[in-house]
Amino acid sequence: MYDGTLADNWEALITFQQMIVLSNAQGIIDMTTIALSRRTGIPIDVIEKGIKILEKPDKYSRTNVEDGRRISLIDEHKPWGWYIVNHLKYRNIGNHEDKKKADRIRIAEKRRLLQIATNSDKSREVVKVAHTDTDTDTDTTQQTLVLTSDKKVLKKNKKRVSKKEKEKGFEDWWKIYIRKVNKPTSKKYWVRDNLYLRVDELIVTLLKQNQNKYSKLAMKFVPHPSTYLNRKNYEDENDCGDENKKFRDQNYETTNTEDLKWMN
Repeated sequence: MYDGTLADNWEALITFQQMIVLSNAQGIIDMTTIALSRRTGIPIDVIEKGIKILEKPDKYSRTNVEDGRRISLIDEHKPWGWYIVNHLKYRNIGNHEDKKKADRIRIAEKRRLLQIATNSDKSREVVKVAHTDTDTDTDTTQQTLVLTSDKKVLKKNKKRVSKKEKEKGFEDWWKIYIRKVNKPTSKKYWVRDNLYLRVDELIVTLLKQNQNKYSKLAMKFVPHPSTYLNRKNYEDENDCGDENKKFRDQNYETTNTEDLKWMN
């Protein structure tokens, strides 16, 4: 945050910091600019200027979700209430020092693996030359042992993603899915498709689908979450067009009162 494009806009920077602190577990800040100003003690003109910057697309952003926007309105029909586009990323980073430490570890690990790979390539060349010289059988054996050792090190350092890691973000996504059924199967599809890599994108998509589509359907017509994930409905268009309206109208008479509460 401090090293990115927001660093040149102090109003946006301090506004974004406060919004991250005040957001709920899903990254939603359901309050007006006046409420934000009152809660934080920051002048409202600073808050409003910061929000305008945060809502704009940023082509230099590190992520392309929502065209680089930091926040978006929950409901386009009202001028307040936002969700943080990359909320999970900011929550997991924690603070600037944690990010710097994580970057140092990542770069050091990358350099170490590169050094191992370089040494392994050199060992292969030595073994190849040694095999052409019958007078250096002992040296050949030594170099072969080095090569075998390098292979073992490379294999040892090849990281496997744990099931727990692949389940990351599922609970956050589950909390905002309207229909709560068949959770184990839903989690299985989440892990199968490595959706932990797309958590922010999927949450943003689902928030839009809830607003524009699923909240307008009777509950029994909302797909099971397992079906949603298995069919990759998160790739669908986010709007609720005439086709959905026609579908609801055709099924209106067979819909019970309990289901109709989701159409309001």
